[in-house]
Amino acid sequence: MRMFGASRREPQASGLCSPELRVLSCVRRAKPPSGKELRERVLRTTVCAMLEYELYLPLHYNDGRPIDPEKLKNLKKRLVDEFGGLTHFRQENEGLWKIGEHTFRDRIEIVRVLASDETAARKYFTQLKADLTKEWGQQDFLIVSRQVAAV
Repeated sequence: MRMFGASRREPQASGLCSPELRVLSCVRRAKPPSGKELRERVLRTTVCAMLEYELYLPLHYNDGRPIDPEKLKNLKKRLVDEFGGLTHFRQENEGLWKIGEHTFRDRIEIVRVLASDETAARKYFTQLKADLTKEWGQQDFLIVSRQVAAV
């Protein structure tokens, strides 16, 4: 992902990084760098604080039938339309959890989305969780969020 235009002095707007979160360095110098200048070089990279959301997608309904692949396709389109992209980890994972004396197993895949607007994203994912719980016939739907920084 390229965050800078032709001039390294002026960053371009990016869908994930707001201008307030950018950390930019000083301009390159002709003489060999001092210790301070070496530290400043680290700041040449744009650093963007954002939230990462992981959706743990069940591959089967509670009765064991496979989830219709069209549902996953529609979900991915919704997420790309809202956030501009996603990463789908297609490898199958096993989820285990215990309620009382019963251990439940579920086969899942994970979809990861990055968002820069915490308030809007939290509102979106709260509604999405309710929608998916109903549309996918689940008792609950696991969506995890965490703060990350892209370098």
